[in-house]
Amino acid sequence: MALTFGYRTEYDPPAPVLRVVVSLPVGAGAQPTEQISALGDSGADLSCLPAYLIEALGLIEVDEVQVEGYDGSTQIKPLYAARLSLPDSHSELVRIIPISSGEGLLGRDVLKSLRLELNGPQRRLTLL
Repeated sequence: MALTFGYRTEYDPPAPVLRVVVSLPVGAGAQPTEQISALGDSGADLSCLPAYLIEALGLIEVDEVQVEGYDGSTQIKPLYAARLSLPDSHSELVRIIPISSGEGLLGRDVLKSLRLELNGPQRRLTLL
């Protein structure tokens, strides 16, 4: 079953944004989860989540990585383990970089496992 998400017009140009559920990477039953908007970003190697959410869920730091910004500057960032789930029941364990933004970014680490269609003229993203 295909799921369709509208582009967010707060971005210029409008951009595809999905709703994802974030949780601890392991465990069953009653564990904390949060639903958040995440921008589909094919230019990002790794997915990112707001730092406040990482702290609120108690995600565990598992590594560090050197990241390079769009301006060419580099810095070392911690990596956290998380489970991201999409409304179509797709669930994936990922390494997350904290960011100061209020929205997440779905990088190629997640996008590579999805079949999706970007329809710019109609401003919608469809998970196939």
